[in-house]
Amino acid sequence: MAIDGIIPGTNQSVSVTTTNGKIDAIEVRPVVPSASTVSAVLCPGFIDAQVNGLGGVAFNNPELTTAQVDLVTRRLWQDGVAMYCPTLITDSFENLKRGMSAIARARRESPAGRSILGIHLEGPYLSPEDGPRGAHPLAHIRPPDWDEFQRLQEAADGLIRLVTLAPEQSGAIAFIEKLVASGVRVAIGHTAATSDEIRAAIRAGACMSTHLGNAAHDRLQRHRNYVYDQLAADDLWASLIVDGHHLPPDLVKVFVRAKRPIRVILVSDAMVWAGMKPGIYAWGHCDIEVRADGWIGVVGQPRLAGSGLFLSRGIENVVRFAGISLAEAVRMATEHPAKMFGLWPACGAVQSGSAANFTLIDWNTQTQSLTVRKTVVAGETVYGAN
Repeated sequence: MAIDGIIPGTNQSVSVTTTNGKIDAIEVRPVVPSASTVSAVLCPGFIDAQVNGLGGVAFNNPELTTAQVDLVTRRLWQDGVAMYCPTLITDSFENLKRGMSAIARARRESPAGRSILGIHLEGPYLSPEDGPRGAHPLAHIRPPDWDEFQRLQEAADGLIRLVTLAPEQSGAIAFIEKLVASGVRVAIGHTAATSDEIRAAIRAGACMSTHLGNAAHDRLQRHRNYVYDQLAADDLWASLIVDGHHLPPDLVKVFVRAKRPIRVILVSDAMVWAGMKPGIYAWGHCDIEVRADGWIGVVGQPRLAGSGLFLSRGIENVVRFAGISLAEAVRMATEHPAKMFGLWPACGAVQSGSAANFTLIDWNTQTQSLTVRKTVVAGETVYGAN
């Protein structure tokens, strides 16, 4: 196939041809950008490292089916997401095992399975404290267990590629070392860790902060706290949920400037209720409210319970909130997660030999909004016109 577009942040238009799912040749030519709208911006395929579900489908559902995984994936294609991590949160071992098996089966059997980058296990090895625990069920919070993880990884056919945990949990540092040695990425999240515990986690190989600034106590020590410790750690990527609810716009700007755009990863944290009508929905141990402005949280509490965000809206928002360029924002949803997973440049770089994953968008420079025109996965158009 062939695809034409403008490379973000440049005055270059390219015509890319692909063969057998990889970039075969690239023809470059100059282009004069429009003052208001940049049409056919050719981005690497968007990567979302944290998708809990959407449209009524939850990856934690013990009855999860291949068809449901396929439904989520196809909806993500419409948003330009070429690859993503189905994310399972804190639950019983049996429910986690069933979810892992269902996702692994979908990756093997579904045409949409090629977009599953790996599984993100967020919990159950998190802080039990109110605040840092977020909306994760306390009944299933527990210390890391290597035998349990290996059984989950077996059920997942080795697909677990990212684990979010709290480094203060008993045995967490040795657990991180084992995960890293096995090729699994480790993120710090849902934590009340001390500065020493965060430093120990980084030395053990932790490489990212999961939705930094969220799942925290309402009040923190003003000079020394686990949010600042992670902001100051140059070795950590910072994943951010830029929906206007998880972090106020001014705080997004502060975080992006502290971490620098080159160390930020955008995630959606999309939950089962993403894309659903406003209302009250039952969810296991609590009820969830979905508001018209996209806020999703626990009824009667100020606690968020995931996001209604789609990744394309996060790209728009970080441009508006942090005052960065479209090119910088796109890298936060493409190159940066690929680098965190050790996949760059083979996955996503617009260069000969790389995987042919693309997202073609139109960008309105006045409204700072984007429209997805086409999503390409492994050289095949999975959304949009051929």
